[in-house]
Amino acid sequence: VARGICFAVRNGAKVVNLSLGQDPVSSVIVSGRGADTNRAVAFAHARGAAVIIAAGNESFPACDFPASHAKALCAGAVDKRGLRARYSNFGTAVGVVAPGGFGGLTECGDDDDVWSTILPTSQRDCGRDGYEALAGTSMAAPHVAGVAALIVARFPKRATADFVYNR
Repeated sequence: VARGICFAVRNGAKVVNLSLGQDPVSSVIVSGRGADTNRAVAFAHARGAAVIIAAGNESFPACDFPASHAKALCAGAVDKRGLRARYSNFGTAVGVVAPGGFGGLTECGDDDDVWSTILPTSQRDCGRDGYEALAGTSMAAPHVAGVAALIVARFPKRATADFVYNR
């Protein structure tokens, strides 16, 4: 993950999206875990790249690691009514929310979820040739990254990571 972040930034990325994480409790208890990722997020920020990271899906009042990094933007999820999705991590560390789907218990697509690509050979494909309605903060973070990219395109000279986060 750390090498991927650094590679992207060294090759001109101004926005990095990460839809992964480790629950916030274990990242605090196990010291030193994720040091390379922490350094990579700080490196990206120092180079002006915005790092958008999914908050996590444990309904916990904190962002998962690495979304909890001070130099990242932690993205939580809301449902189609604009209410916090029941699964989304929440709290003051969540910098922004975006559509993440309802997260119903039905398999093979809830109309309240977000359409995404999925490996056609996956058991979760449900015969839709590589598309499936999914829910999670991993569906919300790309919405935020897309808006961040639009901000960078609109304000290329001013668009530092902090500028993007503040917008």
